Amino acid sequence: MIFDFDQLSAFNIPPIVIIGSGPAGVTLARTLANKGVDSLILEAGGMELTERTQETCKGKVIGDEYWDLEYSHLKYFGGASNHWSGFCRQLDAVDFEPRDDIDSHLGWPIAKTDLDPYLEPASKILKVPALKEKTISRRLKEIEFALSPPVRFGDSEYEEFFRSSKRANLCLNANVISLRARNGRIEAAEVAGPDGTVTTVRTGFAVICAGGIDNSRLLLWSNEMSEEPVVADSRTLGKYWFEHPHNMGGEVKTHGFPTEYNFPYDWTFLSPTAEAMREFRILNASIRIYHTLGDDSLPKAMARSAFCATRPVSTGVFDRLDVSVKCADPIQLVWEQEPRSENRIELSKQEKDGFGVPRPVLYWKKSKLDYRTAKVALELLGRHLQEKNQGVVHSYEHIIGAKHHPATGWMAGHHHMGGTRMAERPDLGVVDRNLKIFGMANGYVLGSSVFPHGGHANPTFTIVQMSLRLAEHLEATSRAP
Repeated sequence: MIFDFDQLSAFNIPPIVIIGSGPAGVTLARTLANKGVDSLILEAGGMELTERTQETCKGKVIGDEYWDLEYSHLKYFGGASNHWSGFCRQLDAVDFEPRDDIDSHLGWPIAKTDLDPYLEPASKILKVPALKEKTISRRLKEIEFALSPPVRFGDSEYEEFFRSSKRANLCLNANVISLRARNGRIEAAEVAGPDGTVTTVRTGFAVICAGGIDNSRLLLWSNEMSEEPVVADSRTLGKYWFEHPHNMGGEVKTHGFPTEYNFPYDWTFLSPTAEAMREFRILNASIRIYHTLGDDSLPKAMARSAFCATRPVSTGVFDRLDVSVKCADPIQLVWEQEPRSENRIELSKQEKDGFGVPRPVLYWKKSKLDYRTAKVALELLGRHLQEKNQGVVHSYEHIIGAKHHPATGWMAGHHHMGGTRMAERPDLGVVDRNLKIFGMANGYVLGSSVFPHGGHANPTFTIVQMSLRLAEHLEATSRAP
């Protein structure tokens, strides 16, 4: 059922309380319901986006230029899926593995094979086909991305599910402001309504799915407010936050370059192999070629060919005539960012939201390895095309210099990862391999904030896989004697 905050105090709370109704929380609640397990989602927003709920998303960014936090994540039914573009791909096996050649790359405490059983059900949920890849050289592979419709986890299909379900419940306008721990358990959540009224919700199991910024923010604030800390070992809490940097890297002219996988748009996706990543000591990356040429009529193609053959002489003529002629396909680079403790979420010491919770402060800056990854990835494409006599790459100066990238266009993916990362031990992360908070018997964190590393793929597909996996764990745990 769906109900509002003013009915929460009279509601019979089920065993599992989920905080947040994005892809993670909705997939978890729906899967649990199908397994016969009751749950309640506490969603800070309503059915539609409002200024009041987005006001609580405001925060400050220190470091490289980044999106306004107020609009980089969303608080209403469906969460971040409401502005998701639909790009889908699973992580590569190498993304889970420790990298001895890169000190900061500790790996995941699980392997890709632990998520593979949820590949098909996640594909069905996101309405995408199985994805493939092929190695085209020792250092380069062509990969396939899929485009979800995109699935909005707050659309009519999901709304109808919650309205008719007797097991999956959704409470709107219920802003969880802190968690209270006692004797190694999350005992309760303090929940505020739109008018500031606060009610206490007792928790059997608490699953925090509030997003890649608010997961850290909620736990940091709860550690200050709770008599017993929710995260007992908080050395990494809020730290190792990262994104997927985006940048236009250059242009490419190709001839005879084979592409196998079709995308709804005329794009080719390439990526370094695991062997190349280790050889050049770089992180994972996606090289995205936008095929803007090749669809002209014959006379137009001949005219463009003549113009491009005389560049740069002809360029000034066409610029003065305000005529745009494309002589090469643009390349966008999207890559894995190095997780560093300096990149982190902290609580503001000066500013609070309307519920009295400190606003987040995001420290975010790209490292030398981040810049070098983009540079080398593009060089791999250039070398491959030269060796095969299939084309030539022109890299932009800021990529060649492996230094500051101009913050123009799409500077990052709105992919908030890290801050509550998964690890083998509490001194390395916040949650264990089953997403349970270290030292807390009934507290879990779900979403991209638990990623130790993020590869280059958009995180939604992996989030859904992890939600399905956690549902199995919670079903077994909640029914254990």
